Amino acid sequence: MTQVTSAARARLTRPGPPPTLRAGTAPRTMRILFFAHLKNLTGCPAVELPGDDLDCDQLWARLLERFPALAAVRAQVRLSRNCDFADATTRFRAADEVALLPPVSGG
Repeated sequence: MTQVTSAARARLTRPGPPPTLRAGTAPRTMRILFFAHLKNLTGCPAVELPGDDLDCDQLWARLLERFPALAAVRAQVRLSRNCDFADATTRFRAADEVALLPPVSGG
């Protein structure tokens, strides 16, 4: 997998301490982050999504159930899992931090 740049990693890193868990428990949700105009499409900057051991298509299916407006931009959006770009073989698990990254232009 391709590494996310340090600047992007800083934007993807969730501020604050990790959530407190009871002994012997593990998170059962993924934290999904939306950037740029994706925040407008979804109406939120982030959401917790239940699920474990999903491939890219399964994750997209869950996202589109909840946020149908994302269908219009799916082909242009990259996914990252725990600050690494995802590819077709990536598996998404509970406790992962997943970012939806729209194309970026600079100049």
